[in-house]
Amino acid sequence: MQPQETGFDWWHALSGMVGATIGAGSTLLTWIIRAARMEPTIRAEIVAAEQRVEQKIDDKIESEMGHFRETLNGIREKINEVEREALPREDFKEFLRQHREDLIADRQERREDFAELKRNIAEIVGRKH
Repeated sequence: MQPQETGFDWWHALSGMVGATIGAGSTLLTWIIRAARMEPTIRAEIVAAEQRVEQKIDDKIESEMGHFRETLNGIREKINEVEREALPREDFKEFLRQHREDLIADRQERREDFAELKRNIAEIVGRKH
């Protein structure tokens, strides 16, 4: 019969720790190598996605600029049309000078008509009460 050892086996513990460290290191190394191989693919996908987003933004901006440009052109055409058909300021002043008396007479006539309308309404309301 052989005598039994009762102490702690340091060589066994040390070999277990070395084995675990080597296993973890090799796993970590494998992950790093895989990530390094995938990095160009991931980078290319990110660049492609960025380009698609930039293109969509550029298209949207171009579309909105086109609508804005159309609106401005329409407004400019309308302004030009009004300017062509409008009476110049000096001609309008001359018209007012020539027809001042007629305008004053029309205003007086309108005032008299409204005064008469008020009297008629007052008579109608007075009869009902």
